[in-house]
Amino acid sequence: MSIAGGKTVVDKDRREIKEHGTYAFPAAIYLDDLRGGVPWHWHEEFEVGVIVRGEILFTAGSEEYRVRAGEGFCLNSGVLHTARNSAPQQTCELHSIVFHPELVGGNAGSIFWSRYLKPLMTRSTFGFCHLHPHIEGEKRGIQRIAHAWQLIAWEPRGYEFRVRQDLSELILFLCENIPEQTGEIRTAAEQRDEIRIKEMLSYIHKNYPIILSVREIAESASISESEALRCFRRMIGMSPIRYVRQYRVERAMEMLSDTEEKIGTISAACGFQDTSYFGKTFREVSGMTPSEYRRKAESRQLPDQSKKEDEP
Repeated sequence: MSIAGGKTVVDKDRREIKEHGTYAFPAAIYLDDLRGGVPWHWHEEFEVGVIVRGEILFTAGSEEYRVRAGEGFCLNSGVLHTARNSAPQQTCELHSIVFHPELVGGNAGSIFWSRYLKPLMTRSTFGFCHLHPHIEGEKRGIQRIAHAWQLIAWEPRGYEFRVRQDLSELILFLCENIPEQTGEIRTAAEQRDEIRIKEMLSYIHKNYPIILSVREIAESASISESEALRCFRRMIGMSPIRYVRQYRVERAMEMLSDTEEKIGTISAACGFQDTSYFGKTFREVSGMTPSEYRRKAESRQLPDQSKKEDEP
């Protein structure tokens, strides 16, 4: 199987529209170094992964998690999230699996779905689970993710059974270790904020190359400027304009890595009207100049995937 990477494509509601795997086997693996970060998005599938090199900052809902090399993570279905390399000047590598709950739970009438999958997916205490290798149960979960990733990459005979077994054991671990509801069920206001932030993010991601104001961003969700500011700060921890600036830099990172366009052309394409301001902003966000980032990206080599790991 080919190992995918690249941009995250989303629809107008920030829902990811990429198909992960196939209808017959709804799971796909990804290898990413997060050179441009991952924009805010959500999908119906679970996402699990292991950090192979470096350190990644995940934000799920309003919480941030720092996941280091050797550690893993599990992300629930439907959770609005983003990720970025914590040190863009350093190499990082993420192996992830995105799989539909039906791969493990079967159809909605099965005992696996009704007893395990559905309660887990609707559990308010499960948005993002950070797995640590020094904790025995979590270490086993990391090993299962790594093993399933290798199986999908190599596709040995019968790998589908073994992948489903690995992921089933991981889901069972989550069911047994993530606490039940504790009265922290989301309020109507929190649910309303999530809908609003998705609408505003959609507007920004569609219009980032042009000049944007807080008023225009707020109007995309039919709310006031003050309400937009409150919603952004509560949901993603920054103002709308700061998010626009960061998103533009992330898109510029992709263009610097993937194209040979001149820096001035990239600056304009990503919504910066002045090249000097682009350079200053890029350095504030990434820790290096656009030219330094391009040189770093050009010299960066992905590791050899030819060696198959043994089953844990």
